[in-house]
Amino acid sequence: MNKRIPAVFLMTVSALLFAGCGMFAGHELTDQGMEANKQLDYQTAITRFDEAIEAGEDGLAAGRGKGIAYLGLADYENAVASFETALSEAGGRLTDLSFDTDYYLAYAYYKSGRMEDAVTLLNGIIAARPEEKNAFFLRGRLELTQGNYELATVDFDNVLALDPSDYDCILSIYKSLDEYGYTDEGAGYLKEALDRDSETMSEYDRGRFAYYLEDYETAKNCLERARDSADAQPALFLGRTYEALGDYNYASTVYMDYIEKYGDSGEIYNQLGVCRLRMQDYENALLAFQVGMEAEKEPCLQTLKFNEIVAYENLGDFKRAASLMEEYRKHYPDDAKAEREWKFLKTR
Repeated sequence: MNKRIPAVFLMTVSALLFAGCGMFAGHELTDQGMEANKQLDYQTAITRFDEAIEAGEDGLAAGRGKGIAYLGLADYENAVASFETALSEAGGRLTDLSFDTDYYLAYAYYKSGRMEDAVTLLNGIIAARPEEKNAFFLRGRLELTQGNYELATVDFDNVLALDPSDYDCILSIYKSLDEYGYTDEGAGYLKEALDRDSETMSEYDRGRFAYYLEDYETAKNCLERARDSADAQPALFLGRTYEALGDYNYASTVYMDYIEKYGDSGEIYNQLGVCRLRMQDYENALLAFQVGMEAEKEPCLQTLKFNEIVAYENLGDFKRAASLMEEYRKHYPDDAKAEREWKFLKTR
């Protein structure tokens, strides 16, 4: 397909339904497969899931895990087949795990170029669970990839009708619209929430909305008041706000203060490294990414690994960057940006 990959689609599936990705009581081989998936060892995972199925472990859980492994390998046809087989094992039972598998199957359909099948599956989820706002959101995302702005906004409006104060979701809607060229329309969702909830919205939420609206002075003031928290997000947005204002030194201080007060955070180290790249402090940027990888397993390990490669490039160590990129591509074969970077590195 030539359409852009809807990264938010899979992120939403993984983040909002991650409870379905845990261990399965009494299913030793399935558990081993899930652990291999977490370690990005997809071939081992597939072997374990096949063994689990052969041993008579739960076919839905094992097949679902196998499909996730094939997604990791960017083998979408086998991912579709695995998810479909897994769902057939459910025997029509509408459980949280079967719905979770439906979401993954919808993503695999999309990646296989089967857009209509993906939308049909999301339609089915909505019919069975009309308050499933994730399905409305993801269907809206898919409509955007097809240029169907009006249909997308109908779905986004349905999401907000179900939960008008889900600020994370409102921001996801904004980012989706912004990605496809509807920045002003997306900003309208942010402004509407700010106006409606002006007296109840937290300083953090107000600050991050202002950040995306490029009202950096308001963002700075709100986030300064919200930063004294073990939650890394206020510090991240505050630092990014200072970066947007061109004050990279103070942004670095924000990130370091958080680490000193609350301990290591992969997200904070990643943003610190990005900030240092912008300051052309490549040695310390590299150090930040590497320390961040030691602290972070999920969800930003992939970003840290990619940025480590960028840091080596900026240091002129193209041999090391190429070696790391070769390994990166094995774990993340569907990263188009990495493919472009790989072509560049091969010319150095």
